[in-house]
Amino acid sequence: MKRILALTVLILIALAAAAYAAEEGCDGDCASCGGCPFAAAMAANILLPDGSEVPAPAGLVVELVDHETFNYAGLAGTMSDNIAELFEQMADNAGQQKLTTPESVLGCLYPRALAEGVDGETPIVAFVPLEEKVEIAEPLALGAIPGGYYLRVEHHGSYDKLPDTYNEIFAWAEAHELILGAPSFELYVTDPAEFPVEEWLTEIYLPLGKATEEQP
Repeated sequence: MKRILALTVLILIALAAAAYAAEEGCDGDCASCGGCPFAAAMAANILLPDGSEVPAPAGLVVELVDHETFNYAGLAGTMSDNIAELFEQMADNAGQQKLTTPESVLGCLYPRALAEGVDGETPIVAFVPLEEKVEIAEPLALGAIPGGYYLRVEHHGSYDKLPDTYNEIFAWAEAHELILGAPSFELYVTDPAEFPVEEWLTEIYLPLGKATEEQP
């Protein structure tokens, strides 16, 4: 019965995708596109057999968002580095080059899929988002984070507890057979110097579907 129901849902999605393709003028190849909600749903298994969305894990704010491509100026390192020093060096250079955004948001890019495991050699990029592509100087490098459908997860509180939030998300994704790719990234929305630790907000963005690893 579940197989029949799941097949019915996939057929309905396919029909809806075909209608969307006709209206938007795309070729309708959802399996390799990733450019619309139907493709994202099919690629990442975010629908249950009854056609409903997978419920979010208890205690976490999770939503599906269509994130635009954006450029960044970043400094590459690994998990074995002193992360605080890496960010300080990146931020100092970005400030000297006047690369700060109006919101002064900083971020961290993970070029590889974190669900596959993390160790001291795992690459990271401390970055500042850019409103437009500009000339930058070493040691910073210019890069771009691809747009597409991401799971946006809110983490509240200390950065030291971020691994706990990731573990919850990965366990939840595995239980529901969700596909989380790469690169993923974090945005640090609140300035730690201006807010108490319990009010810190970190937004985690995990791409849905096939991994598209980007080298820093």
